[in-house]
Amino acid sequence: MLDEHMNRREFIKDGTLSLAAVAGASLSAASPGRPLRADEVVTLGRSKLMASRQSLGLGDGKAEAFQKMGQAGFTRLIRHALDKGVRYFDLLPGPSHEMLAEALKGVPRERYALVTNFRHPEEQDPAKMLDRFLKEFKTDYVDAVLAGAILTKDWATEDKWAERRDLLSAAKQAGRVKAHGVSVHGWEALRCIAADPWVELALVSCNHKGTWMDAPAGKQFTEIERRDLSVPLIGDIHAAGIGTAGMKIFSHSGFRDAGNPAKERLNSIRFVMSLGSIDTLPIMCESIQEFDEVTGMINRVGRE
Repeated sequence: MLDEHMNRREFIKDGTLSLAAVAGASLSAASPGRPLRADEVVTLGRSKLMASRQSLGLGDGKAEAFQKMGQAGFTRLIRHALDKGVRYFDLLPGPSHEMLAEALKGVPRERYALVTNFRHPEEQDPAKMLDRFLKEFKTDYVDAVLAGAILTKDWATEDKWAERRDLLSAAKQAGRVKAHGVSVHGWEALRCIAADPWVELALVSCNHKGTWMDAPAGKQFTEIERRDLSVPLIGDIHAAGIGTAGMKIFSHSGFRDAGNPAKERLNSIRFVMSLGSIDTLPIMCESIQEFDEVTGMINRVGRE
């Protein structure tokens, strides 16, 4: 399978080329004559969740950037995002849960989706974790809970994840969770997701440079090779009807170490949107200015 995927991508030389031929029809081709917008609402595959094309990632569980701006500043950012059409928030367990609940106070629940995840191995009692999520969000249901940071092809049968899968399946039946899925951090796990009927939503790393993207263990790969090994698998996941959200769109650093960070961010959005296999872009923004920059980039690419 490795050789097959490598052969399919021999023509890819840099991050400026569209991979539509590898990953499926491009978004532009899927909507001829109509520009794509950051506030466009899309359905996340068989999860049936609705998301804006531009969504908001709320960082790691510590939420340090948001704690520094304080609740008032954070609320201004969230309300600005809502006004601009964002309706999907990607989180990790931590202070951002309660901060977001406060920022969304009074907003109709159907206007937004909350997505968070279990992170192993710290949750010793996942049932209590789910109860905690609902309490922190001040809601009767979470739109999606993901099995966080899965790595291996056999992850689903490992005791810690088998228990969580059963818990989330039962929670969905009870209406406490609308969908369940995975956050993928390993190439072997990435390979098996498309064939897993339990997975309804997948959070996957993707950017034009291949930074933080996955590749097989046991051999050194360049970042571009890692990108080219992962992209066809992301295409398979999307083609299987699984909703896809992109992480690491701006690497982990916003490409701040690059000669022209703004250009690299634009190139990454252009690359990811060209694939046709990433439904929503939950990019972390630490200010209204950063948020508006991302909006402008998505809308610019959507008109190209």
